[in-house]
Formats: sequence, structure tokens, C-alpha cells
Amino acid sequence: MVSSGVFSLHLKLINRILSALAVCKQISQIFDLAIVALAVCDGGIMAGSHRINGMEHPVSDLYDAVHGKGLAALTPIIVEKSWKSDIEKYDDISKLIGCSSAKNCADAIRSFLEKINLNVTLGELGVKEKDVEWMSENCMKVSKPSIINHPREFTLEEIKNIYYEEL
Repeated sequence: MVSSGVFSLHLKLINRILSALAVCKQISQIFDLAIVALAVCDGGIMAGSHRINGMEHPVSDLYDAVHGKGLAALTPIIVEKSWKSDIEKYDDISKLIGCSSAKNCADAIRSFLEKINLNVTLGELGVKEKDVEWMSENCMKVSKPSIINHPREFTLEEIKNIYYEEL
């Protein structure tokens, strides 16, 4: 788990990134900042885990997808399936991105991704159903420390279902 001091720093970083997004004029600047925002979120703010990163790496490894786009595809669904595991932290994240509660955090992330034209699915990144088994097993082997550090530990079947839902 991420310490409260590190979590607080991540919240401040997200706030600064969102402030910078508000003044960006070029779509390339917005895209770049969105990728940074997702990376900061993934770096620990999402309730103290690297779950999203751990599930994304098989995507970028197998399909040579842009890491930030893989994070964009996976972040909302993982938040949706995780928020009940640490309501207080997801509430903090939710308020920062302009929604009322942890329950609505995934939808707020989806809206944000739509606004910046980064609302993608794994299928749009080229992920094929035939590879979900390998990706899930790879995630459980290579990213096991991230998986067990997440407030809600997903089973192999749940990871497969997440990948399938995002195709």
C-alpha cells in the first residue's frame, strides 16, 4: 500500500496536471498530459496499487500498444471493480476529478477520457480474444507483487473477465 504521505503527493500531482490540462490549447499537449495523469494515477494513487500497470504490460508487450492507451482502456473498469475495497481513497480521487463519491469514480474517469479523446478499448488497441488466456497468466506471474498489493486481489478468472469486458 502507498503511505498517506505518498498518496497526498499523488493527489497534488493530479491536481496540478488537471490544472495544466485546463489551459492546454493543442490536442497533442492534452494527450501528453493525459498520459502523464494516467501514469501518475497508476503509479500508486489508485488506492495504492499498480494493478492497472500490471494488467497493461501484457497488452503493450504483446501488441506493441502505447502504454498510456492501455492504461486508459483498463483504468475505468479496474476502478469500477475496486472502489469498494478502499472507499476513502477512491472518494479523495473522485472529488479531485469532479465527482461526488467513490461510487462514481469510474464514470468520472470515463468522462474525462472521452473529453480528451482517449476513450479506447483493448480491442481498438488490437487485443484479440485468443490472447486473453496468455495475458491473464502472464499478469499473474510477472505482476504478482502488484496484484497482491492492490486493496482488492483479483483471481485469474476475474482478470480474464476484465480483459474480455474491455475488448
